[in-house]
Amino acid sequence: MSPVSESIARKRSERRIAVRLPLRVRGCDARGFSFEEDTASENLCRSGAAFRTRFDVAIGSNLEIRIPAQAGVPRREAQDLRHREKLCTSVMG
Repeated sequence: MSPVSESIARKRSERRIAVRLPLRVRGCDARGFSFEEDTASENLCRSGAAFRTRFDVAIGSNLEIRIPAQAGVPRREAQDLRHREKLCTSVMG
């Protein structure tokens, strides 16, 4: 974990739970280029998720994070769970 990540983690008021869930992440990297990537969570809390990405994403970036519905797992509705923030203004390709 980087020194910046460690200091942010120490400031968190919510308990994080280690859990690996598939994620689809979409947003803009630090240079403003749109990206979409399939990855997995490392841990979760009520207000966030920690995950690895191969893109350089600035701290505080707005991202769309989806947890895809898993085949064979019953759910109230068969839609993806979604957390959506304001995305970058460039067009996603």
